[in-house]
Amino acid sequence: MEKNYLKQIDRDALLEELAENYNFIKRKITEGRIKNIAAEKVRVQYIKALIQITNSMNLILKDKELDLIKKELELLKELLNETNSVPIAINSNDEKIQLLVNKIEGKV
Repeated sequence: MEKNYLKQIDRDALLEELAENYNFIKRKITEGRIKNIAAEKVRVQYIKALIQITNSMNLILKDKELDLIKKELELLKELLNETNSVPIAINSNDEKIQLLVNKIEGKV
């Protein structure tokens, strides 16, 4: 049975995994000795593959978050269309949110 090293796939877990590999490589560069060149070359290839996988996972997580935001925005649009005006409490300091609400309400 294969061990699941990454229990939860989220950005924090990916960042933690990358930090561990960064620290390993940094330690190898500054303190380590290369005893078996062939084995080290293989290890470097595994680390490169791990980084590629991590980048792919991060892109997928980002896409999932964007899909969720799109769904929430569609629900807001539907709600605004149904009620024609919805009181929305917004921090006036956040211009991006205000601009988004204005676009949804058709003011921009």
